[in-house]
Amino acid sequence: MPKAAIFDLDGTLLDSVDLHAIAWREAMVKFGHDVSFEKARSQIGKGATSSFPSFCPRTISHGEELEEWRGERFKNKYLPLIQPFFAVPSLLRRVRDEGLRIAIASSAKRPSLTNI
Repeated sequence: MPKAAIFDLDGTLLDSVDLHAIAWREAMVKFGHDVSFEKARSQIGKGATSSFPSFCPRTISHGEELEEWRGERFKNKYLPLIQPFFAVPSLLRRVRDEGLRIAIASSAKRPSLTNI
């Protein structure tokens, strides 16, 4: 008998994938890289280290600065807009009512998680 249920945060419990993609696209454009929303969205969940080569095949000399700008942009403009998917509250209540503990998993950095 299971004792807990583990849920991913971004894109599973929270409707945040498009907002992450928008922030990535804005950052890439700001730093001179023409990246479509669709291409940015296709990379969400891979992490910055894996995404940069997909966005920009050549070496990125400003990757750290770009990621920092994107993080601040996301935190200030998009994080307040994130909502849970419609059925999430009832799903979590049902899991808890079944006597299971709930655990949340995320690849997000700690500062992002403390604001949720």
